[in-house]
Amino acid sequence: MESWESDILIRRRYDLINKTDCTPNLIAKLVEKKVLSKDDRSSLTVKRNLEGQEAQSDALYTTVEKKVNGFRILIGALIQVDQLAPAKILIEEANKLGKGNGLPQLPPEADELSSSTTDAACTQPEPVWLPKDMKNFVENELELDVHSAPPDANDMYSLPPKGRGYAFILNIIEISGQEPRLGAKEDTKYMIKLLKGLGYKIFPDKYTLYTRSNWNKEQIITELEKFKTKCIRDRVDSIVVYAGSHGYENTILTATKY
Repeated sequence: MESWESDILIRRRYDLINKTDCTPNLIAKLVEKKVLSKDDRSSLTVKRNLEGQEAQSDALYTTVEKKVNGFRILIGALIQVDQLAPAKILIEEANKLGKGNGLPQLPPEADELSSSTTDAACTQPEPVWLPKDMKNFVENELELDVHSAPPDANDMYSLPPKGRGYAFILNIIEISGQEPRLGAKEDTKYMIKLLKGLGYKIFPDKYTLYTRSNWNKEQIITELEKFKTKCIRDRVDSIVVYAGSHGYENTILTATKY
């Protein structure tokens, strides 16, 4: 699978998981096209039985991501078994990148399904359910009785070194219209020392951290997107993002502009 195809599967994973049902028919189509092996099929069945449909769908996309031509064949299989919503997501994302040529085509009803779903969501919003105490608090301004309990260990994420942790350090030293933040170099050095001592892997790479002092908006967005993709791909347990600059509410000053 090409990198842009893999990036789509990672970036849109949440929507894809929620719209994909790994039916025996879909899995059979992928086995027939040799995107999935018989062992893959068995693993996906066990995953569904033990962890549920969403975990199975997630495992399907993780497996397909490793296969040659998996992106195109998956779209075709989804269309064949009438799962048009996830197929539409994949095709639209590919078209945005100018990579849609040669991909299977959606039937006309896919557009109708999309527009009718949007219209229904706009005209008939789903009512929000609230527990009785919260409803009284929100609607009648009655006192809210809050009960707390120690966290369940099964619902907690593991921090490094037991769990996997990634840290992103951004320190803008040269800022448009401002004196250089010379002390920021020391901040970076000590932040790296602190976070490494806590077991975190540091991003961007060391060369970028020490040589780039005049970050602009486009560079920041590019590095953050790479960091986000890496965190999703590696399924990290915790992240830390440190940003040093001048600025004000909701605004960070960069080397060239806001």
